[in-house]
Amino acid sequence: MAIKMYREPAEPSEVAPIKAAEAKKLEKVPANKFYRVTFQLGPCRSFGKAFPSVTWKENKSLTGGESTYDPVYRVFDQILDGSNTNGLIQENNAWQAANIRQKVEGDINRMLIVLDVKEMKDYVPPNMTFLHGGMPMQVLEMIVNSAVESRLKSSTK
Repeated sequence: MAIKMYREPAEPSEVAPIKAAEAKKLEKVPANKFYRVTFQLGPCRSFGKAFPSVTWKENKSLTGGESTYDPVYRVFDQILDGSNTNGLIQENNAWQAANIRQKVEGDINRMLIVLDVKEMKDYVPPNMTFLHGGMPMQVLEMIVNSAVESRLKSSTK
């Protein structure tokens, strides 16, 4: 039994953006938990409800070179379930792999970099359905899944 996909709306973050060369490959996280994810987007990228569909303001080059965008990057914080978090991590890893080779395959303006992933230990989403005793159904599922995983790990040793 899996937890339904869940995400809260993204909010602008106070975290400073990083340079493209500083992007790192990340490992996936357990799917049955919630996370606060800080991610950075390039000007030609939108992701779900992260921000309105209005694109960055393009500044045409006076010399005929490449256009620039203002601001160059935007950073957001969002609370996501494990499935959505792993989706962002997969996008991060794909972008990083494509762009590490000097834009041979990638597009620097379509950047999606995950800057930070923190587990939300006591987080309960506002739209959770509750059992008669008052415990959220998804929390019960997480407890059972965690106990099963723990038992499987200890029985294989």
